[in-house]
Amino acid sequence: MGNLCIPCDRATRGGPRLRELKPDGATFKSLRAQFLSEWEPSKNTPSFEKVYEILLPHDVRTRHEQYRARNQTFQEVRSFHSSQCICDLGAKEPVLCNFKSCGICSIIKSGFKSFAFGMSSNQGRFGDGIYSYRNPRMADRFATSCTSSPYRVMIACDICVEPGQCDENETGDEESLFVQSAEAILPVYVIMYTK
Repeated sequence: MGNLCIPCDRATRGGPRLRELKPDGATFKSLRAQFLSEWEPSKNTPSFEKVYEILLPHDVRTRHEQYRARNQTFQEVRSFHSSQCICDLGAKEPVLCNFKSCGICSIIKSGFKSFAFGMSSNQGRFGDGIYSYRNPRMADRFATSCTSSPYRVMIACDICVEPGQCDENETGDEESLFVQSAEAILPVYVIMYTK
């Protein structure tokens, strides 16, 4: 990830901000194609509604770049992470909430250092850490939204994983990607969709 322009860099010094991408833009179209390609057309294909680019503070971007530099043999891939979103994110304005129980906003604001209810990690089969999926359909099962929002919410991430962790022959499409450190994963986009 490169440096931001001066106005964007200044805007992210106080914390992460969200910027809506235009549906006719190349990044929006690429994310939509990647996201929708993983659902079987006959099995409740979601409607891809909005994408917000996450403008992260300089220290979060730097932390991830330094991790990548220390682990040059690692592979950086796109993954998807879902959690509960109890606010109206995207339904009104692209503003992150302060609810401790809102997993999506907690993750974005902390750069994966904090989850819903202040938890410092997820728990799973590999122990405490951060779990995400290359396949957004698999991450969808962890997406829960408040009743006042029409959207389900997912975070598209850039994640650095050890060589071989992403081999489809070994892990398969349904396996999670696991990292122990928030430095290894960067929240990049917020995807709003309906099912």
